[in-house]
Amino acid sequence: GNGYLSAKSDEPLRASELIPLLSSLSKKLPGVEAHFNQLGLFNNSWGSSSRNIEVHVIGPDLDRLVELATRVRSGVQEILPEAGTRPEPSLEMGKPELRVLPDKVRVAEAGLSNNDIGFTVDAFIDSAYADKYILDGDEIDLALVIDGDGSQDDRQLEEVPIPTAAGTIVPLSSLADVEMVSSLQSIRRINRERAITINVTPPDGVPLAAAIDSIENEIVAPLEESGELDGLYRISMSGTADKLRDTWDALWLNFLVAILITYLLMAALFESWVYPLVIMVSLPLAAVGGIVGLRLVGLFV
Repeated sequence: GNGYLSAKSDEPLRASELIPLLSSLSKKLPGVEAHFNQLGLFNNSWGSSSRNIEVHVIGPDLDRLVELATRVRSGVQEILPEAGTRPEPSLEMGKPELRVLPDKVRVAEAGLSNNDIGFTVDAFIDSAYADKYILDGDEIDLALVIDGDGSQDDRQLEEVPIPTAAGTIVPLSSLADVEMVSSLQSIRRINRERAITINVTPPDGVPLAAAIDSIENEIVAPLEESGELDGLYRISMSGTADKLRDTWDALWLNFLVAILITYLLMAALFESWVYPLVIMVSLPLAAVGGIVGLRLVGLFV
């Protein structure tokens, strides 16, 4: 399960100093994986951050996703040792799952459908909704339950009788494969594709843009060059990282448009195409001198 632990500092400007303390205490708790970050002024939910980078590992196979997500998380912890990393869902494949995989050909030959198989499995595992019964104006749900001792396993499930359209009774094992596997506690999907998200919170001393570049160049790029990321498996980033990229692209476009408009306006005023170009080329040099002058004023005044 997930839980939240909060701490408040008597001195608001030193709240971030509580993070190393809480992290060291959480390491002493067996089986607990903790992630701490300082909430911003305008955060509206616990665990969120204005400097959050969401690294999405997307692909069809769960085992392969866990492997890639684990490598991505380890890479982030290596290049950004003080960064917070929190996977969604957990990367631990420890939850047992009983999986029934119907054989489409055999199910069709028996005159059944996957819904028929699912109905019988539901009745065996827990209960299956059958119909409604009206008693004195009240609707009562009727559920079908297959008797058992409560210790259902894959072998018992394989022997569950399934009536076919021809009137014969066959065991479930003749229509589907039943296997016990380990899976994640929950399944996360992005645009209908299975995904695992690594939430990365860079340390305060690392700019957000630098952290994004490090993840792309030192983690994502080597995986793409090695061929481990192809059309089926890929890595994308969103959250604050996505907003920063969109803002940066918009600023560049606005900057180029502003330069063009300024040049055309000066060309109309000076009635020349050369003089505005000379003035605009000299502006960066003048800006350097202005910044140096302000720096000297700050040192001596």
